Amino acid sequence: MKGLSRVLLFPALLSMPLFLGGCTSDGSTLAALRENPILRNAARAVLMGKAFDRAAIARRNGLAVAEQMVTAAAQLDRRAQLSKDQTQKKTLEAQANQKYREALRILPDFPSRNADLLNALGYFLADRGDSKNDFQTAERLTRASLTLWDASVKEVEGTPMSGEILAARKFMRANTRDSLAWALFRQGKFQNAKAEQLNALKEAEVSAGQINEKVPADLYFHLGGIERALKNFGAARKQYEAALKVEPKHAPSTNALKLLPEDSTSDTPDAKKNVPDNSLPELERPDDFLPDDSSPVPTVPDRTLQARSTPVTAVAYC
Repeated sequence: MKGLSRVLLFPALLSMPLFLGGCTSDGSTLAALRENPILRNAARAVLMGKAFDRAAIARRNGLAVAEQMVTAAAQLDRRAQLSKDQTQKKTLEAQANQKYREALRILPDFPSRNADLLNALGYFLADRGDSKNDFQTAERLTRASLTLWDASVKEVEGTPMSGEILAARKFMRANTRDSLAWALFRQGKFQNAKAEQLNALKEAEVSAGQINEKVPADLYFHLGGIERALKNFGAARKQYEAALKVEPKHAPSTNALKLLPEDSTSDTPDAKKNVPDNSLPELERPDDFLPDDSSPVPTVPDRTLQARSTPVTAVAYC
């Protein structure tokens, strides 16, 4: 029942006993409602509808606040990314973490229709989460964001003069695929993560050139981490080097290259057999991605966070 209908119906219910002969001898309307089942059920429906309206309004208000929290957190992350002061960087990231968590406390399912905000919150959980639930939630949020980007791309595909707009949306979709791949990686779904990351890089490389953008170094870095977890050390080295070509001072890739086995140019089965498990960073040992709920979850090595909230073609569907 629409809210307006209830507004009009409720006063009418109070007068219905007069027309239906439901009033008691003392003229009590409440008594009439108690005695007449039709009026009683109608009144109950109105009251339930009003309660539903209050709950819906509260949820909408909660979502608005949660979205503001994620927006503020993404802005803090962006400032942290640009900061050269390590103390300030850590302070800004801690503030961002607090706001992301507060958004999830307000609405754990975060049912936003804003693709950027879904992606920002999902990537935060994938990159800095500390539990299996965090990584599963990251996958759900980034998939929701990807669905919105798919619709956004489809909306302009094949339309006249859609070139740069389409390329920009595909570029943003590629970044969301990267977030999803990282969420899958954190759950130990390495093959699925690799497939998503390869798709992300392919789309990013094509679309970036059309809008004069660079493919973020993190996309290559993430693929390198996935390949390293699969013990494809030669492929991992190639991706870390590609990241450094895009961003020569990309410290995470520089550090990751140092952690590769000395003879990491070959990905043959024999070469993999000769590499002990302890040559892999703790994060990238497959067993560490299947923790019990009570077991500790390894953390991601320090790296520069690429802000996932960007002003380029933000998409929100009502």
